[in-house]
Amino acid sequence: MEEVRAAAMAYYANMSIGQKQAVQDFYKSLDANGDGMVTSQEYLDALRKVGLNQTRFPSNLFQLLDKNNDGFLDFEECVTLYYMITGQRIISCDGCGSFMLGLHFLCVECYRVSKDKTFDLCCS
Repeated sequence: MEEVRAAAMAYYANMSIGQKQAVQDFYKSLDANGDGMVTSQEYLDALRKVGLNQTRFPSNLFQLLDKNNDGFLDFEECVTLYYMITGQRIISCDGCGSFMLGLHFLCVECYRVSKDKTFDLCCS
C-alpha cells in the first residue's frame, strides 16, 4: 500500500490548482459532519451515495488506507483513495482474484489490443 500512497501523493503534489480543488471537494464530500476526519461509516455512505460498487473494493480497504490506524481517514489518506478511484488503480489479479496493491504483471499484448481491459497478474 505504501507504493500506492507514495504515487498518490506525488500525483497530488503535481496537480493544477483546479485538480487539487477537486480532491479537496472529494474529501469534504466524504467528511459528512465536517470534523476533519472521515469515519468508516462516512466512507461507506459516501461510496454508496456516488454509486461506487463496494464489491469492486477489498473489504478491508478502509483499514489499508488508514495509515496511522486511528480509525479515521485524514486528508492524505483520502488523497490515496481519490487516486485509486479516479486513476483506475483498484486492480484484482485475473489469476487468483486477490486485490493488488503493489508490483504486478500486465500482459503487454492485451494492453495493446484493448487499453480498457487488461490481463493483470500478481507476483504470487
